[in-house]
Amino acid sequence: MDTRKLPSDFEYLPDMYADDYFPKSEVDKVKATIQKVVIFLEKGDASRKKIQKKLDDMTLTINELQNDFSDNG
Repeated sequence: MDTRKLPSDFEYLPDMYADDYFPKSEVDKVKATIQKVVIFLEKGDASRKKIQKKLDDMTLTINELQNDFSDNG
């Protein structure tokens, strides 16, 4: 599988960081969750099933942050 990597200076979630509506500490949590998946994908040795599982887990983790956003926003 051809694996590509994001540039080391890739800016995650710039619009969320720029918007005062979103608590920065919570955006950091979303970013960290996404970065885990990016690192996994950049390894390039996973099946589609494993990739889908990682994406599903990422989505669930981000969705679970909803209350944190509400409490801190």
